[in-house]
Amino acid sequence: MEQLLVVAIHDVAPSNSKGVRWLAGELNRIGIDKRVFKVVPRWKGRERLADDGALVDLLHQEEAHASEIVVHGLTHATSGPLLGSWPTRVRARLFAGADAEFVCYATNDAFNAARAARAELEALGFSPRGFCAPGWLAGPGIDGVLASIGYEYAVKFSGIVDLRHQRWLRAPAIGFMGAGPLAERLTRLENALTLRWPREPRVLRVFLHPRNASTSPACIAVLRALPALAAGRELVTYAELLSS
Repeated sequence: MEQLLVVAIHDVAPSNSKGVRWLAGELNRIGIDKRVFKVVPRWKGRERLADDGALVDLLHQEEAHASEIVVHGLTHATSGPLLGSWPTRVRARLFAGADAEFVCYATNDAFNAARAARAELEALGFSPRGFCAPGWLAGPGIDGVLASIGYEYAVKFSGIVDLRHQRWLRAPAIGFMGAGPLAERLTRLENALTLRWPREPRVLRVFLHPRNASTSPACIAVLRALPALAAGRELVTYAELLSS
């Protein structure tokens, strides 16, 4: 059975433009020239992607060269108390902190934010098919919300939900969080477990965050491991993965 690899750059927004460009350059250098860009239209509620013409142009260039644009929340910032199940709240506190936007939303708020985010990217000339909540975390009912808006799939931490055909595709992820020391230690542990137990997955995803990327030993370690991880795997986007 064919082995597949998805590589994604998260938190694409004007404030992170330098890190995004650095990661794209490093991926080019090691031959990872097809990737997913997870884009935040209103980063932290303070800045709009639409105001950074150079970054918008870069994303259009990437899309023209077979990369994919995915909605990654509206603001990528919490706006109230964490909701949902206790495992979701615990993971949000450990890995996402103030970034866990969709863990704070009731159903109607999630609908409005996910719809607004998609509309803003469409106004810039993109046609995003998928959605990934910040931190891969959202309250209950998010899949139904996304399907009602017209999203085709939702990216979770351990796989992809095909919203059109109501199917689950296991696709575990490893990578670099761009967070504090504790979060990076936990991420390295999860990386090791994902690659070694119970067996190497057919579909592997690698995530890269731009924050501190160029100076972090944890990020450099993931980038150094990528060529070996890519060997024998076909590089695909999420849309290609679901159509395969």
